[in-house]
Amino acid sequence: MSKTSYLKTRSFLPHRSRNKSLTTNTSQDSKIMYPKYSQNSQNHYRNSRQNVVRQRKSINLNAQLVHHKREQNLQARKFKNITVQKEFRK
Repeated sequence: MSKTSYLKTRSFLPHRSRNKSLTTNTSQDSKIMYPKYSQNSQNHYRNSRQNVVRQRKSINLNAQLVHHKREQNLQARKFKNITVQKEFRK
């Protein structure tokens, strides 16, 4: 097997793991595959994603609350109009 064909078969893998076997699947592999990201930056990325999800949830909840309040106000206004009309009829 020539050197170029060997590299072509492994070219889809990240650089660090080309000389590793394909069968091993240990926790060390992730460190070899992604040497750039330390545990700290991984945690930071995960936390920031969770914060985005939390913000979306709170935005949705606020929107639902506003909608609910608007509906309540509409109902109250309708009710008030009805009672006012009844009083005028008397």
